[in-house]
Amino acid sequence: MPTATAQPETAAGFAPDSVYAEYSTEEREIADHMEVESNDHRAWVLALGAEKENHSVHGLPDASLRHLAKAYRRELEDLADGDLQDDSKTGRRTKFAEVKLRDVEAEQEFRRVLAESWGAAEDGTHSYTSYMARGGLLAATHHGAIACSYDLAEKLDYEHFKLGRPHVLAWEGTA
Repeated sequence: MPTATAQPETAAGFAPDSVYAEYSTEEREIADHMEVESNDHRAWVLALGAEKENHSVHGLPDASLRHLAKAYRRELEDLADGDLQDDSKTGRRTKFAEVKLRDVEAEQEFRRVLAESWGAAEDGTHSYTSYMARGGLLAATHHGAIACSYDLAEKLDYEHFKLGRPHVLAWEGTA
């Protein structure tokens, strides 16, 4: 004789049919604690990587990218208006600001694509296991689960590419 299974008290933060929904309260607390530690470690690794790459814009917070874009645009305006002098006859200061602005704008576009397609967020989880246990993208979209980080969204997109599923980034020729 079939027995009814108890539904979780609330499905907020995870899909009702997810692995996470089957966890007890204690198991959820343990999983959440492990996720926090994993996220902190991954954030540290990403920051260290950015430092080794001479502080590339890839590891910067969204607010820092907005600030940098504004600063480089203003610098270019000031150079064009003559309010700032270029360093040399070659226009080295202008070229530098243009290149840095392109880097910042490319990173912002990269993040915009990941946010629109994967629901990625700066404060999203880096933990593949926790993200999938909660129900993945559907849980984040429909049940208030933690979104994936930009870093995790990039990995998920690559996974989709490798499996022949729809993806948003141009992976062809990289593998």
